[in-house]
Amino acid sequence: MSSSLDAVDVTTEGSLRVAAAYRAVSLISGDMARLGARVEGGAGDLLEGGPSRYHSQYEFRRAMMVNALLYGNAFAVIARDTRGQPVELQLLLPEEVTLDTTGGTLRYRHSTMGPVELEEMFHVRALGTDGLWGKSPIRTARDSFSLGQNLARTGNAVFSNAGVPKIALVHPGPLSPEAQQRIANSYVERHAGADNAGRPIVLAEGMKVETIGGSLEEAAYVQAANFTVEEIGRIFGVPSPYLNLGGGPTGAGMEALLRMYVDT
Repeated sequence: MSSSLDAVDVTTEGSLRVAAAYRAVSLISGDMARLGARVEGGAGDLLEGGPSRYHSQYEFRRAMMVNALLYGNAFAVIARDTRGQPVELQLLLPEEVTLDTTGGTLRYRHSTMGPVELEEMFHVRALGTDGLWGKSPIRTARDSFSLGQNLARTGNAVFSNAGVPKIALVHPGPLSPEAQQRIANSYVERHAGADNAGRPIVLAEGMKVETIGGSLEEAAYVQAANFTVEEIGRIFGVPSPYLNLGGGPTGAGMEALLRMYVDT
């Protein structure tokens, strides 16, 4: 049985529309790119020089980390000169690469380049179960990201109506379906949308306004949004204060969180 959250299709690119996920990926990829890397010999030397004609060291490392964090795997094929010496690392889109295990020999397969031998591919993996292929955090923890996207849609829908709760216009007498629809249409035309926020409601014929349901806070919207930030922080190993969630520790507590983040 599928989850009710499956109504929102969680994709790797779509997950970046969740602010906490964007912040976590940006933070980790930027920090890892600044740390640099040293791989002795062969194509590893390119990481300390110019990885490609299109990317600086920082840009290349950051892009690799972004792909690993989103897709679980990041790839760059090693381009060689006529003497067989590595001259460039060319970034590949993760969704265009698979691992071919047929025939008892491991090799990569690219959607347009075809088979690529293991020694011709620079591969960065996220957490995985076989040590050969990383698992996408987005797919592994899809419910948390789906909740984040649902909350964003809910917030947009509510605030498009100026953030007001549902109300009922109560008439003292019976109304025909046509009259009910006419009153509802009139209210929506005059008061729905952020541009109509604060416009007074003019009632007639003894009508009154009753609130149905509560505000965003009363509907636990803020609590659910904070939970989503914390969940995404757990997935990526980023303390929630680094995702701009308020109410976190200060001083020595913040230093402890920094050490935890670095050690992770």
